[in-house]
Amino acid sequence: MKTDDSTMEGMEKYLAEYRNWSVWRTILIGQVCSALCTALAFFSHHFTTSLHLAIPTGQITCTTSS
Repeated sequence: MKTDDSTMEGMEKYLAEYRNWSVWRTILIGQVCSALCTALAFFSHHFTTSLHLAIPTGQITCTTSS
């Protein structure tokens, strides 16, 4: 039983970190950024194929002049 108790204590310490607002805020900001990137890619593709508009996709392209 002692190993079960120590395992549970370790899990409680690990999960206690996720009670912090800063951790959830970081996760939430990451998810919002991911959703914005997905929407940008979707609408960029839609505008390019349907309306024949060339708009920036948010991707960085390196062009060098020789």
